[in-house]
Amino acid sequence: MLKLVAKVIQGATREVDVLSRYGGEEFALFLPNTDMETAVKVSERARVALEEAVMDWEGTTLRVTASLGIAWATSEDLDLRVLTIQSDKALYAAKASGRNRVLVYGPELESDAA
Repeated sequence: MLKLVAKVIQGATREVDVLSRYGGEEFALFLPNTDMETAVKVSERARVALEEAVMDWEGTTLRVTASLGIAWATSEDLDLRVLTIQSDKALYAAKASGRNRVLVYGPELESDAA
């Protein structure tokens, strides 16, 4: 399933984007030189592609959905540690608010525990 997820996300993103496995079932997607509107569009395209993907396993059809958290920075204030924390907070907020959605990090998430 992880191979399918990676393949589907890679197919839904642009050639300049970088996909990396971040944890057990988590992936990080780096969208260089991208504004927030485009980041949301790319993420939503990947989310929908995952929702539509199917995998047959031992006679069972499996489906997967994804919750995605987005954090954004300019090249002047780029701090990968901060971006990781912010995107993680957005990811968990997306999961808590119903799953299978894209959520952008904002100040309202700052007080939430990740």
